[in-house]
Amino acid sequence: DGRSFVAEGMDLKGRQGAFRIDAKTAAVEPLEFRPSGGNIGIPHWSADGGKVYFIRRPDASGNDAALVERDLSTGAERELLSHAVIYWFSPGPGGKTIAVDASVAPSKVRKILILGTDGRESRELPLPGPGFERFLWTPDGSQILLRKAGEIWTLDARGGEPRKIDLGVTRILDFRVHPDG
Repeated sequence: DGRSFVAEGMDLKGRQGAFRIDAKTAAVEPLEFRPSGGNIGIPHWSADGGKVYFIRRPDASGNDAALVERDLSTGAERELLSHAVIYWFSPGPGGKTIAVDASVAPSKVRKILILGTDGRESRELPLPGPGFERFLWTPDGSQILLRKAGEIWTLDARGGEPRKIDLGVTRILDFRVHPDG
């Protein structure tokens, strides 16, 4: 709707959580407060703006986290992934998939999971070596862009080996993808 944004932070009463904030009035609506001893993190909008995704960690270890989908019109919640260590996630373009950097019991091997938001699709992409950090989708959903040691790498969303993108720029600290690609 362009009138609000979601944020992770602390309200004026010192409660950490995920919030929806009206961009014009600055009115704050708590979506979820941190569970005792745990935390809430990385809120993202769904593609249609009707839902918010976030990580719920019930304790400080982070070993039993869940990726939660909250429907803002009904308040209904669904866990898209549970019993995992979740490092990062990125909703895919079009709203049908979410890429999650996680390790899931029992193997605890860190990988990128591609989850269908309808609960039907789930596939794995091996995390392409150590040191890769936060990632984003390309607008067409065909590639996942990752950052490693100040460089940008691309990974085909269907799988395969990562490929370094030669940019002519060094020490990339953060990046965003233009909506047109």
